[in-house]
Amino acid sequence: MKSTVQFFAQYCDDVRREADGRASLMGIYPGEIAIPEGVGTVSRIAVQAVVMAASFTDLDLPSVAVSVQLGNNKSLRRLGLPSKMIEDLSREHDGEKAERVIMSFVIELKDISLSNHDSLRTFAHIGEDTIEGPPLHIRRMNKNTHPL
Repeated sequence: MKSTVQFFAQYCDDVRREADGRASLMGIYPGEIAIPEGVGTVSRIAVQAVVMAASFTDLDLPSVAVSVQLGNNKSLRRLGLPSKMIEDLSREHDGEKAERVIMSFVIELKDISLSNHDSLRTFAHIGEDTIEGPPLHIRRMNKNTHPL
């Protein structure tokens, strides 16, 4: 994989698609989520993950996927693009190659049991390579802690 591949992930309550195709992120988490002490489950978290490359040749086809895990080892979800779709996207259209490639993934997680974990982590898997995105830290609040 070439250094021209970038990966971004944003955690939020929900990702909605507008009529024109744009994504709207609702309830964005600024790097951490505050959980009241004694609460062990979060009902919903969404992840907007974006893989960007200068061209399809930088993506080390045929596999592109994004995964989310809890802490250092508990895999929650993996979402990939079928290799046939990637091949179709990488073909020339009207004799021109795409100048850049942007692949957007939305992963919805429901009823996440946090137990003793301290973060959610998101990864892009491109061929044999893995890029780690920013984590969402889990902060425990006692009853005297202000959420901000």
